[in-house]
Amino acid sequence: MRLTNKKTSVRQFTLIELLVVIAIIAILAGLLLPALNSSLISARKTSCAGNLKQMNLAVMMYVKDFNEYLPNNLSPYYSDRIMPYLGSTKILTECRTRNAPNSYDHKAWGGDHGTYNMSYGASLYTLNLNATVHKKISRVTHPGRKILFGDSQTYKQSGATSGQSNNAAIITYTGMYSPDFRHGGTCNFVFVDGHTKSLKKIMNGDNWLYFWGHFVGISELLSPNIPGFHDQYLIDGI
Repeated sequence: MRLTNKKTSVRQFTLIELLVVIAIIAILAGLLLPALNSSLISARKTSCAGNLKQMNLAVMMYVKDFNEYLPNNLSPYYSDRIMPYLGSTKILTECRTRNAPNSYDHKAWGGDHGTYNMSYGASLYTLNLNATVHKKISRVTHPGRKILFGDSQTYKQSGATSGQSNNAAIITYTGMYSPDFRHGGTCNFVFVDGHTKSLKKIMNGDNWLYFWGHFVGISELLSPNIPGFHDQYLIDGI
């Protein structure tokens, strides 16, 4: 019996078919990449909010150890005061490293971990900038509506010159100490009571953030002559 070899014919793709497959892959990638990018932004925002919660907890531990007094934010800055309760500089810097790496000034005083490059600033109206005046936490009359920390800018982001302080350890509702809206157009904040909120950058007619009342505090906004005066500067549901 004679055995014969039979050749199996293999069909090859034509150039047009290959181009069609490549085009389909490109279309699918174009559809998936925005969703993946959105998921990445959301994940980083969540991680940042977790860091802010840990910072709030560190402040509360400091308050407990220092007779209910909040840490000041000058000479030394808040980061040095609460560092023993954090245990690592990573919490203070990783949000900027991940989301705004070009905002670093590696030659600034303190280096990458100095106050010029920190990820978060303390509200100018919550942690005192006066090194000789100390404030008890009981003076914060509405802790659930007053900002403690938030994403901060460096001078590279705010447009200030390097000679100006623009210390990233500080935030307020206007000027070169404005927050950094680096999470897809939103900024993370933690309030004195420990809850976090992500807010969009919306300015009012005075070029202030529309929620500036959450910086200065409700008690400072109350006016006996204008009932409900503070309501226009606050956000419901915070």
